[in-house]
Amino acid sequence: SVLREVRELAVSGTREVLLLGQNVNSYRDPENARDFSTLLEEVCAVAGIEWVRFLTSHPKDLGDDIIAAMEGNARICRQLHLPLQSGSSAVLERMNRGYGREDYLALAARLQEHLPGISLSTDVIVGFPGESDGDFEETCDVLRRVRFANVFSFRFSPRPLTSAAKLPDDVPLEVKRLRLIALQDLQKSIQLEINGTFVGRDLRVLCHGASAKGAGRFAGRAEGGQVVNFDAGGDPTGRFIDVNITGCGPYSLRGRSVS
Repeated sequence: SVLREVRELAVSGTREVLLLGQNVNSYRDPENARDFSTLLEEVCAVAGIEWVRFLTSHPKDLGDDIIAAMEGNARICRQLHLPLQSGSSAVLERMNRGYGREDYLALAARLQEHLPGISLSTDVIVGFPGESDGDFEETCDVLRRVRFANVFSFRFSPRPLTSAAKLPDDVPLEVKRLRLIALQDLQKSIQLEINGTFVGRDLRVLCHGASAKGAGRFAGRAEGGQVVNFDAGGDPTGRFIDVNITGCGPYSLRGRSVS
């Protein structure tokens, strides 16, 4: 059914597809047990589809087969959302995440080795029950070492019917607030450094439509998921276009079309 939908989209002119699921990389076909890496390869074989993305991946189920599929198929975007949640093994164990700090760092290093230039994004929760200052610093250390292109960060708050709701919410709200600010400030500086490396380069961008940044400008995303606002002579909505990057901020790139 997934392949049928992708084929229909390709016929209708769609050029990019996103395979979306909770722990998407844990997928197994219920009829024949084919795994997610096989599905990725079959989606890439659909004529007309040029970019394939997927989210959200769980680190515990991101095996070498998926890395090999990404490495062997140029249509799979060199971008991956890989939720960390915490850089502390002690906190990860209380979260029942199924991996530790060193497991995550090893996986990130393997991805960066096999897929040079891959754009990694993640999720982080600060102030999880029992999180110490040392635990929080371990999370910041992972951000410095992996250098994520984007981080979605949140303060912990108990959610009904979850296992975490049964734990004592023992990190004061003000501490959670300050930790979140510190983490976001760190990530902002990392993103500005990463985005600065694109200035002067040409990036292939899939245009999504008019930009909110001003009349006559357009917006799209590059293969790594970066938002690009750019000037163009005509309306390139729905098309791939080469953009020369002339500037950046921590959250987007600026440029002008060269194709």
